[in-house]
Amino acid sequence: MNIGLTTPVKTIALGNAKAMDLLDEWRIDYFCRGDDTLEQACVAAGANCKEILPILTALFGQTGEGEARDWRRAGVNELIDHVVSGYHVRTRSKIAEVEDLLRALEPAWGDGPAEPELPLAAGLLDAFREAARRITAQMDHEEGAVFPRIGAMKRFREGRGPLPPPCDESLTDCIASIRIEHEAIAVPLRVLRDSPSTLRGDHEGGVVLEAAFRRFRIGVQRQIHLEGNVLFPRALSLEPESALPPPSSSRWPTTVRAESRSSWPPAPRSEPTIAIPARTQRDATWSRTAR
Repeated sequence: MNIGLTTPVKTIALGNAKAMDLLDEWRIDYFCRGDDTLEQACVAAGANCKEILPILTALFGQTGEGEARDWRRAGVNELIDHVVSGYHVRTRSKIAEVEDLLRALEPAWGDGPAEPELPLAAGLLDAFREAARRITAQMDHEEGAVFPRIGAMKRFREGRGPLPPPCDESLTDCIASIRIEHEAIAVPLRVLRDSPSTLRGDHEGGVVLEAAFRRFRIGVQRQIHLEGNVLFPRALSLEPESALPPPSSSRWPTTVRAESRSSWPPAPRSEPTIAIPARTQRDATWSRTAR
C-alpha cells in the first residue's frame, strides 16, 4: 500500500493496526475525521507531515501489515457480530473496570480540609463519565434498533426475507445521527487523551487508573472507527427508497441531534480543575456554538 499526503487517514488506519497507534500518538483523528487526507489531518493536529510520512511509509513497507483480519472484506452481518461481540462487549467491560477502580480508590482521595492523597482531576472524571454515558446509550440503540434493521435489509437484498416496513427514521437518518453522536463522544475522549496528567504524585492507584482510562479511550476510538469507516458506509447501500418513511412521517431531523453536542463539556466549576489543552478548548468552543 502506497502512502501519500492525499491518502485518507481512515485508509491508513484500516490498512495497518499499528498505524492506528501512531496516529493516536500524533493526535490525528482517524475515527471521526477519517475522510481527511493525511496532510489535512496533520495540519489539524499540529503534526509535521514531513516527519510522519516516512514513518508510515516504512511501516507499510514491512512484511505483514499489522492486521490479522481486514474487516473491509467482511460481510455486513459478520461486521455487526464483530462490533457487538467484540467492541461493544469490551467497551462495557472497560467502563465497569474504571468504575470499579474509582470505587476502590475513593478512600485514597480523602475529604475535609487536608489535601487528599490521590486527588483526581474533576475534569477527567467528568470526561470519562460523559463518554461512557454517551457510548453506552449509543450501543443500546444500535443493538436494539439500528443493527437489526441493517440485518433485515441485508436479508431482503439477498432474497431471504421481506422488505422491512418504513419506520420513523431511515437508516440514512439513523446513521447520520450516530455520526453526530460520535463527534460528541470524541470531545471528552480528547480530554482524556490530551490532559497532561490525570493524577498528581506517584500513587500506584493513579497509575493503574490512567492505564484504564487509556484502554477505555482507545477501545471506543477503534469502535467508532470500525462503525463509521467500514460498517455504516456498507449499510447505507442496503436501504431502497421503498423502505424510507413517508414525507408526512414525524421523522426526527438529524440537525436536532447536533444540539446534544452542546451539553458537554460542563460549565466551569468553582473548585480547581485540570486545565484543558488548547485543542480541547477549541472543541469545547465548537460544542457550545452548536446550539
